[in-house]
Amino acid sequence: MTHTLTRKETAERVRAEGPVPLDQACRLFPAPTPTGHASPATLMRWIISGKRGVHLEGARVKGHWHTSYEACRRFRQRTGV
Repeated sequence: MTHTLTRKETAERVRAEGPVPLDQACRLFPAPTPTGHASPATLMRWIISGKRGVHLEGARVKGHWHTSYEACRRFRQRTGV
C-alpha cells in the first residue's frame, strides 16, 4: 500500500530535497513543442490535477511554485513520461 503525502509532508519533502522553480524543472520533461520541453503550466497542471492518477510533488516557496529534481524523477518513473 502506498502512503499518500499530505500537503504539509509534500512541502517539507520538496524543501528538504532542494526546491526548483517550475520554469527550470520543466526542462526535464521532453515534449514536442517549439522549446523541446514541457511548459511550467504543464507542470502546474500535474501538481494540481495529476497525470495518470499521479501528482507531481510541488510546494509554494516564497509565493512561487517549486518542485524538486527528485520529485520529477519519481513522477517520471510512476507515469512513464
